[in-house]
Amino acid sequence: MSNDQLKQSLIKIRESLKSNEAMDEETLALAKALEIDLSKLVAADDASIEEIETSMDLATALEARFESDHPVAASFVREIINALHKMGI
Repeated sequence: MSNDQLKQSLIKIRESLKSNEAMDEETLALAKALEIDLSKLVAADDASIEEIETSMDLATALEARFESDHPVAASFVREIINALHKMGI
């Protein structure tokens, strides 16, 4: 998955979540933190393993929260997790 595909996955997650206003504050905070981390990864020429691992941890936590209430968003988070695996984990 390229940087552009990561950006597109982030956009898809945002759009999916906009339609659901019942999201708790902690899940919303995780989603925003993941967005910030991924934006940094996309902007960086070479991300460190630690940066990728931090993003992986956030994405995994978010996927678990989304699985039952936001299955479409969960699938986009899984795409991001797979891309992060390919980047260096």
